[in-house]
Amino acid sequence: MQPHKIVSESEWIAARKEYLAVEKKFTEARDELSRQRRELPWVKVDKPYVFDGPQGKLYIAKKSSIGLWPFEELPLKSFPKDLNQWLKGFGQDRNGELYVVASKQAGPTGNSGKIWKLVFVKDGSQ
Repeated sequence: MQPHKIVSESEWIAARKEYLAVEKKFTEARDELSRQRRELPWVKVDKPYVFDGPQGKLYIAKKSSIGLWPFEELPLKSFPKDLNQWLKGFGQDRNGELYVVASKQAGPTGNSGKIWKLVFVKDGSQ
């Protein structure tokens, strides 16, 4: 790391004003990008919706006939107790297959990440 350049107070003020002008443009651009993101259209959800909750559990919400979305825990047949992983996110491929991304580390470190494909199994109890 190179040592900082030492300058006079007037040079520092000029450099600071130049930096603040660039920072202001960046902030305005970020604000505009955020505004555009908020204005993106939404997709109507009318099929089951899978999401994660506390303690690494998966849930599924299904639209009822009266328009409400009750949800229930999604049992994982291959993991009878619990995943013992931190849920990082979900993904869907172009064929509509659903995947869950998990890791043994809470933060963005390590190499214990796994991706599982969720396969819905119909049995006599559901």
